[in-house]
Amino acid sequence: MKNRTAYLISPFPIAYWLGIVGLLFYLIKWRYHYMFRWPISVYYEDTDAGGVVYHSNYLKFFERARTEWLRAMGVSQTALLADDIAFVVKRAAVDFCKAARFEQNLMVETEVIQLKKASLVFKQRLIDEQGVTYCEAEILVACIALSRMRPRAIPQNIAQEFNGGS
Repeated sequence: MKNRTAYLISPFPIAYWLGIVGLLFYLIKWRYHYMFRWPISVYYEDTDAGGVVYHSNYLKFFERARTEWLRAMGVSQTALLADDIAFVVKRAAVDFCKAARFEQNLMVETEVIQLKKASLVFKQRLIDEQGVTYCEAEILVACIALSRMRPRAIPQNIAQEFNGGS
């Protein structure tokens, strides 16, 4: 008779890999679902004398995209201001990768990579139709009580939207 070797498969590695796979599916779904895209056309006013986008205008492009994302969620910044709520940029880390030029049509991709009680971090990229990155940034935005200029909790309805409505 032949000797047969029994292989013991521990449940730990299986559970570990199933957990990793599940986490990856969750993160992929989260990224896909929460990516906001906003088209940008480069106008003459955005450029310097050489037709290259002036460096501070990339931040304006990113601000427009964040504003349009709020608008797409049905959030009125005028109503927020009337309720003494404002969002302010606390920190911006910007990487200028390639010069954008006059009359280019580009896209700003925006996603929330961290959401806390009174702040959130956006990752934003300015790309062309081939996916070439022109500029990318991580922007820390704080929610404040405008009259006191002090941090306050992000309104629950907005936080829920950034969490997928849950």
